[in-house]
Amino acid sequence: KIAVLFAPGTDTTDPGANPANWTDPAGFKAAADKFTADAGTILTATDGPSLAAAVQAVNADCGACHGKYRIQAPRPAAAAARAPAPADAADK
Repeated sequence: KIAVLFAPGTDTTDPGANPANWTDPAGFKAAADKFTADAGTILTATDGPSLAAAVQAVNADCGACHGKYRIQAPRPAAAAARAPAPADAADK
């Protein structure tokens, strides 16, 4: 259960967790419950299209929850300063 990982008193254990996990417990619980329900539909999928739809729903749940309840780590400065790729030999 996801909500157990963010129970009251756990707000200092994950530096990537947004304080909204604890200040908006109803919203966080609703997001966790939706994820749990949608993940369950993967187990009951009867064909390729229903499985694909279930996986898409779970993926959307992950993105929605992480967008609101997860602090995105800053990108390393080195990644922005990478040199451009060499030109293709055919362009010379």
